[in-house]
Amino acid sequence: MSLGDAPAELRNDRDVVWLAVGQDPQALQFASETVRKDREIVRRAVKQDGTALEFADEQLALDTEIVRSAVQQNGRALEYAGEELRSDESIVLDAVLNNWQALHFAAEECRNCQRIILAAAQQNLETAMDFASKNLKNNVEFAMAAVRLNYSAFQYVSSRLRKDAKFVLSAVQENSKVLQYAPLHQGNDEIVMAAVQHNGMTLEYSLKRMCANKSVVLAAVTQNGRALQFASQALQRDREVVLAAVSQDAFALKFAFFQLQGDREIFVAAARQGACALRFASEELRNDKDIVTDAVSQHGLALEFAPENLRVNREIVMAAVLQDGLALQFAPKEMQEDTECVMEAVRKTGIALEFASEGLKRKQDIVLTALSADYKAIQFADERLLHDQNFFMLGVEINGCLLEYAPENVLQNKDIVAAADTSLQRAADMPNFDGPEMFAIQFLPENLQTNKECVLDSVGHRGCALQHLVDAMKLDKEIVTRAVKQNGCALRYASAKLRGDGEVVFWAVQQNGFAIQFASPSLQQDKYIVETAVSSRGYALKFVHKQAAREKNVVLAAVRQDGRALKFAFKEFQEDKEIVLAAVRQNGEALQFTQFKEDREVVLAAVETNGMALEYASPELQNDAHAVLAAIRNNGVALKHASKRLRCDRNFVLDAVRETRASWLVKLAADNLSADEAFVQKCQEAAGNGLIFTYYHSYDCFQDMRRYLKTSGASIPGGNAYDLVIAKLREDQGSAATVWFDGIPVFGISADSGCWLHPSEECGRDNVEVPPKHDRHPMWNTMLESRISDLEPTVGSKHPCWCCHWLRAVKERHEEGYVICCTTSNIYQDDWVTKYTAGSSELSDARADQLRLCGENFKNGKPEGWGEGSIQISNGRTFLREAKVHPRTNLPLGVGCRWERKALDGLGFPVYVFFMP
Repeated sequence: MSLGDAPAELRNDRDVVWLAVGQDPQALQFASETVRKDREIVRRAVKQDGTALEFADEQLALDTEIVRSAVQQNGRALEYAGEELRSDESIVLDAVLNNWQALHFAAEECRNCQRIILAAAQQNLETAMDFASKNLKNNVEFAMAAVRLNYSAFQYVSSRLRKDAKFVLSAVQENSKVLQYAPLHQGNDEIVMAAVQHNGMTLEYSLKRMCANKSVVLAAVTQNGRALQFASQALQRDREVVLAAVSQDAFALKFAFFQLQGDREIFVAAARQGACALRFASEELRNDKDIVTDAVSQHGLALEFAPENLRVNREIVMAAVLQDGLALQFAPKEMQEDTECVMEAVRKTGIALEFASEGLKRKQDIVLTALSADYKAIQFADERLLHDQNFFMLGVEINGCLLEYAPENVLQNKDIVAAADTSLQRAADMPNFDGPEMFAIQFLPENLQTNKECVLDSVGHRGCALQHLVDAMKLDKEIVTRAVKQNGCALRYASAKLRGDGEVVFWAVQQNGFAIQFASPSLQQDKYIVETAVSSRGYALKFVHKQAAREKNVVLAAVRQDGRALKFAFKEFQEDKEIVLAAVRQNGEALQFTQFKEDREVVLAAVETNGMALEYASPELQNDAHAVLAAIRNNGVALKHASKRLRCDRNFVLDAVRETRASWLVKLAADNLSADEAFVQKCQEAAGNGLIFTYYHSYDCFQDMRRYLKTSGASIPGGNAYDLVIAKLREDQGSAATVWFDGIPVFGISADSGCWLHPSEECGRDNVEVPPKHDRHPMWNTMLESRISDLEPTVGSKHPCWCCHWLRAVKERHEEGYVICCTTSNIYQDDWVTKYTAGSSELSDARADQLRLCGENFKNGKPEGWGEGSIQISNGRTFLREAKVHPRTNLPLGVGCRWERKALDGLGFPVYVFFMP
């Protein structure tokens, strides 16, 4: 029963009305007069429906708080406010902000309120400006604010202001489109010039004589070339004006005088700006092969506007697809059937596969090349490839998202799904990755997403796939345990019950101590769990319960794993020398979190672990030659934190260079030394040349060099981790002395079955026509290599030589003043060993003899233990040193890296070698 049908006693019952207006605020109209005076009842009603104010007692319609609540809920409620409040600017403003129609109910004096009118104008300009008073529309400040809000407001301001050239100029400078509403000023040179400089297309609203004014038109077309359409015919014939227009927008050529459409210089300028230049060029130019070739080389899609006789020209089509693969759609059928043409098109633009012939859509190498550019190109591949599991395996290794298009029989293949997950993980690890992170299980059908065996495989491969499982799976202890064993932080996606399960949490924190932050509060203070967590990730000390963090053993375990965990220790532990020494011996950076910056023993321990910790030492120790030299031995960049006295000390800097053979130390010395050419030369002579292994074991030195010096990485090992390494290097510095051709076939480091090796200088193959097989140099007898496939070079074809390009890049970087570095592993992060089979390229002499390979010999010798046992990096991590054997060739990985090292050793300048990039 509604309140309207209720007897009088119920309509007078406060509790009944309270419930009624809670369900329907309009029920207030049926309440008794007494209840409609109840402030709380009315407030409850208007907060849900402001127009319920209509039924409130007259006194409450004058209550500021009640009325404000009403108009904030519905601006039209202002109609029912008391007269006094309908003239209250703050109340009216709240109403108008909610609904511009509230203006209809505002008092007359509100017409003069700038804030109210502008608030309404944001919703309905015409009504708001009509409501504004004459005085307000004559106010310069208000008028300019209105124009700033919406240029068409200009037509509503006072006629005095619309006639005022100074005001109009200011308005046009705010928004050039004002000119269309200012007919009195459309012939004013200054105003029109200001308008077209801001927006060339406003030339349309100026008088004819302005469209014939060369200065004005030049300004207009320089801002927007298409403004040429509004220029006088005389200026459309003016070469200078047309050249300026097409230099801004190729489409402007459409409006040029026909004779100028055949002007070569004008066309070339237009062609730089867009593909449509060819569309509006004269017939003569459109039939000029050189002109068309140049046009499509800049904008491949210009091929659409080439005449038919030139669209069949192979050279022109190749130039077009090399610039934009989608130009393939405008190529003749025979070029869409041309393997080389289609390969170049899809390499540039993956989805250009749509325009390839049906036969080429079946070719695996072409489709894989397309997928490398854009995985969505798979939708244009031949249907048979979609059901080819071998093809799909290769495809998902390129991009795991390919599973989106996989048929059910492919999705049933565990190996393909696992390979896709590896690929997706690799993509997520890229430095420029902006998410969201994808998991193979997201692409599986519902029956597989709820299949326990399938789910176990998925979370066993990537634990955080747990987040995409149905809730029932997140309650399954076996599934969650498998997930956290792979990635401890998957614990965050487990059910609350399992986040409180000691066994599950133990496995999680053992794999990744940071997982403790997702454990239940009780387990965050469990001593065994906590010690396991901080022993896995010292920084996890940040997330443990305060009670557990007060245990000295817990803190010791944390700082021994990661010295920087000292940051999260209580003050008494930061002042405990035993704990501090343990911390700085693990990571010298911990020195910044302690008071022992003047303690020689602590500081020496810190800089011997991490030379850059010298930054946190006391000024006295930064001036101590012994302490500073200890820091430099660990990381040469530490010199930047030495005292000015030592950085100015010629003998000290030269001794440091001699000890480390790091000639680049002089770049960190004081200006008086780094600018002294004779001293710089002396340092270079002291360092020598060839490969230098001083900082081979350092984890941070290479990155610190890149941060503070012009430094380039030259030898960047390939393999699955290549993309991640090179992307990171470019992100940090924007420079890497290396080259990469991805899917483009190139000549490699060897030929003639390994009997010919590329020399340390240019070989003569780079983009040179392949000679006939008879009596040619052995360097030509090799397969072309690419990331997609290998192929035999055809006589007369031209291909890049990777080695020549690489040698040029390294030498160019050196000449530009970069310090050149190289690495012997592609283990950018320690977990890449298992993720991407990353590893070392070292090969001991004994192993080389066994494999009948040449051993490595360098000018300055090799680090002890080369290619044998394991190596410990300065961050405490340990890795195997011997290059892994390739399962197919049975040869050790890193053949290219070993050639690079040999080449670098003979270039005549120092190259600094690191184990990790």
